[in-house]
Amino acid sequence: MFMTRVCRGLRPRLQSTKLGKLASLAAAAAAALQRRGVADPAASLAAEAGIAAFKVGFERWVDDPRGRKMGHHMREAMRGLGALALEQLATRGTAVDKQ
Repeated sequence: MFMTRVCRGLRPRLQSTKLGKLASLAAAAAAALQRRGVADPAASLAAEAGIAAFKVGFERWVDDPRGRKMGHHMREAMRGLGALALEQLATRGTAVDKQ
């Protein structure tokens, strides 16, 4: 995908800067969720998942031959993440159930 191709071509220092910016964005999102009453680790997990969905959605938007809007791809990425989480809960239960 586009971002993967771009990142492979970046120098290590630029890759490190990009990762640092994404980490800062995730930390800011987690802090915002905590201010709204979401406890950790849920706030941190949600923030990191949001960053992952953003990366996937952005790559798909850039590579989309149909020219659909970025929001479409962001929603699809979040739906995929939600479906995966629900599937895992349905088939495996929670870690608490396994103990």
